Amino acid sequence: MWTAANFSSLTLGKAGKEISKDRVAIVGVGNVGATTAYALLLSGLAPDIVLINRDRNKAEGEAEDIRHAEPWSHTTLLRAGGFEDCATAKVIVVTVGTGLKQTKTPCSPWAVKCLKLWASAT
Repeated sequence: MWTAANFSSLTLGKAGKEISKDRVAIVGVGNVGATTAYALLLSGLAPDIVLINRDRNKAEGEAEDIRHAEPWSHTTLLRAGGFEDCATAKVIVVTVGTGLKQTKTPCSPWAVKCLKLWASAT
C-alpha cells in the first residue's frame, strides 16, 4: 500500500536526470484518469500530480476542474503536462484506451511512447 512515506524528494536516474519521487504522472485523462487524479488529490499521497493527454486542452480542463476540490484536500500541485514529465515521475499511471478496431491492440502507441521515455530516464 502506498503511503506518503513512499515519496521522498529527488533521486537521479541512470541518465543522470532528477526523478521526482513526489510526482505522479497520469497518462490519459478520460473518466478513469480524471477519477484517479481526483482520488490522489483527496488522499494526499502525491504532492505533485501531472495530467498528460493527447489533447493538451483536455488535460488543462480536467486539471482545472479537479482543482476545485483543493479546499477539501491536501496541498497538491495538480497541473497539465507533457511526455517530458513522465521522465521525471516516480509513478506513471497509464489510463489511455484506444478502439480495438483501429489498432487491434489494447495498448496505445501513445502510451508506449510515454513509457519508453520514462524507461530511458531511469
